[in-house]
Amino acid sequence: MQIIALILSILGLIYLVCAYYGIIRYIKLHLTSTDSYAENYSKLPKASEHRVTICFAADENQLSKLKPFVNSILDQTVRVDDIALTIPYKDIGKIPENMKKILATYGYVKDYDNAGNLICSVLREPESNTKIIVVEPNMVYGQDFIQSMIEESENNPDKIIYADKKKSGILIKPKFFNDEISDYKKGFGCCPWLEKCCKAENVNIEYSPTYKSWM
Repeated sequence: MQIIALILSILGLIYLVCAYYGIIRYIKLHLTSTDSYAENYSKLPKASEHRVTICFAADENQLSKLKPFVNSILDQTVRVDDIALTIPYKDIGKIPENMKKILATYGYVKDYDNAGNLICSVLREPESNTKIIVVEPNMVYGQDFIQSMIEESENNPDKIIYADKKKSGILIKPKFFNDEISDYKKGFGCCPWLEKCCKAENVNIEYSPTYKSWM
């Protein structure tokens, strides 16, 4: 009995450590159906009094591996107004059926390289103070990721917010950009184009609970 109790204690300690570092949640995000997260999402408090959108782009290979990423966006402390997938019109038919009822899909025709998500997200939002959070579909985001980005933005309303040095999450507003945003130069790239067209300074919050998906 003492040996069993010791083993159970060790297992319990391992579980607590894994839960503390987000490992349990990470595994659950990969294995749990997206529908179960979607059911609870509408019950979350709104992220901000202003409109907030999550925006990402995905290639054909990433479209089939969206579950852990989307689950991590649904499993948050706050909810946003729109979870937007920006994608070339020719690839819209490749979006998995189970994602169509969760994601708002926006197509585009012009070849923007990897800057399409940034440019289209800024151009389609009519309100200058909309908070646009640009994310990557191959990442799993921490449960308080959106709330942390929003809080930092509200403390620094006229600055770009970077989640980390790798820029795996970026919060921007349409009012930060000039008209040059739509006149994309081929081969420029997303972040260089953002910095070229944006007139705001930036803040890096070093948000750490963000991991690459194993899918």
